[in-house]
Amino acid sequence: MRRAVITLTAVLVIIFSVQLITQITTIKGDTVDTTPPLGIESPINYTSGKVYQESSIDIIIAIHHTEITAISYSLDGNPNITLSILSNNNIPYSATGTMENLTNGYHFLEVYSFDSKGESLSTSTPFLVNTSFSYPKLLLSPLNITYNKNEVSLIYTVNEPAKYDIYYSLGNNSYPISSNTTLTGLSDGQYRIKLSAITHNGYLFSENTVYFEINTAKTEQSQLLFTTLAIVIVIVAVASISLVFFKRRKPKPA
Repeated sequence: MRRAVITLTAVLVIIFSVQLITQITTIKGDTVDTTPPLGIESPINYTSGKVYQESSIDIIIAIHHTEITAISYSLDGNPNITLSILSNNNIPYSATGTMENLTNGYHFLEVYSFDSKGESLSTSTPFLVNTSFSYPKLLLSPLNITYNKNEVSLIYTVNEPAKYDIYYSLGNNSYPISSNTTLTGLSDGQYRIKLSAITHNGYLFSENTVYFEINTAKTEQSQLLFTTLAIVIVIVAVASISLVFFKRRKPKPA
């Protein structure tokens, strides 16, 4: 009897283990695709910091579902408008359209898809239009030129500076900045400087990148060439004047 109990227990343990291994294998083997069937690539949600400065905005919908046959959108609760589907043999493909004559303010875009079975999916996003808005204007200096000194002026202008944190990056380092300054101690070589305006809640509003060069040797060579050229011109001029003078002073034969 005792042997039978042990045998039964062993059999149950084996069965349970096999089921557990099968479940684990199934979980590991099944890759769960979390990509949504529809994705709004344009317009961009206003919470990202994007403000549209135009009254006409393209709609771009990424489609990750092969059975979708039609897509339409509703703007601010108005009747649906059909989008054009740009289909191909690959996933994703897209649906496109254009919203025109948009007024300033917040808008709400809702997109609907329909498949061959008549089933529907939807997704939505809010976005912001402000045609009088202007992004910060950045980086008036340096320019994309070669400088002959080991320093350059870092000059920028930002509308409503209290709304933004300003950073500039030179090489691999980034530094906060609150006013125009001068970058000193720059060695000869190529440089890449980027200035960024970021809202206080961490959204990137604008950035500008400039490539410039420091080459002090080029200036010295240019100055040497200019000086040499000037000396040659002076010598030639003096020689020419002297030749004319002596020709005039040469006595005529009797």
